[in-house]
Amino acid sequence: MDTSNARLPLYVAAGATARGKQVRTRGTRVAELRILCADDNVHVLSLFDQTFRAAGHRVRLATDGRAAITLLAKDPKEFDVLITDTRMPQLDGFGVIAAARTIGFRGEIIVFAGEVREGEEQRYSDLGIDTIIRKPDEDGRLRQRIAHIAAQKTRREHRSAQAPEKGFRVKTR
Repeated sequence: MDTSNARLPLYVAAGATARGKQVRTRGTRVAELRILCADDNVHVLSLFDQTFRAAGHRVRLATDGRAAITLLAKDPKEFDVLITDTRMPQLDGFGVIAAARTIGFRGEIIVFAGEVREGEEQRYSDLGIDTIIRKPDEDGRLRQRIAHIAAQKTRREHRSAQAPEKGFRVKTR
């Protein structure tokens, strides 16, 4: 399958930066995500890299499923998001997701695939994926999903920063 025509609308928010834990996007501070992308198409990986780095996220790339699992196995908590294709050499998307969950990856899993055959959506659902987005992504759903995940992380970090420390009691009269 030729996926060289896969498009991922590039979007660089005003003031976005790739440095630090958070990026400023239109006056709002957004948490930096750590994204692992697995796809055997180097053009798609290049688009991921450019798009997500421009939005202020850290990106690691894997050209096949086994390489993705090797990166995840070092520390499953290193990544917030795993984006995987379905058909790749060494280990397909189903194998990547099953292995990722087995080694303790609890982040968001997005399948970004050109073709999802009959029955595959259910298989992915059974593996606990969060989203399936089909290539080409002309309407920017993948970028929007990543922005949504970053906003969720920002809210969690903000809540935890404002929560009182465990064991700390506030006296009221």
